[in-house]
Formats: sequence, structure tokens, C-alpha cells
Amino acid sequence: MTTAHLDENLARFNHPKDLIVVEELPRDPGGKVVEPKLRAAYGSKDAGSIH
Repeated sequence: MTTAHLDENLARFNHPKDLIVVEELPRDPGGKVVEPKLRAAYGSKDAGSIH
């Protein structure tokens, strides 16, 4: 994704702060993505939020 593409398609506040590319997503035997493993490896989805 480029900044120009993001500017054309998303409001500025929706631009991602980080983009991590991985070879393969962790999946369970049913084929669903195992989100807790992603959060453990790469951080929480709320890591950048202010509460």
C-alpha cells in the first residue's frame, strides 16, 4: 500500500500506523485465523489506543 492509495481510499485517521507482512497466518484445524497467537507475536490491536 502506498500513501497515495490510502489518501484516495481512506480518511487520514483510518490510515494504518504499522503494516506487518508475514509469510503465513496461524490457523486452527478448522482453518480459522488464531488471533491470540497474532496478538502475542505482534502486539494487541489496542496497542496504539489511548484509554
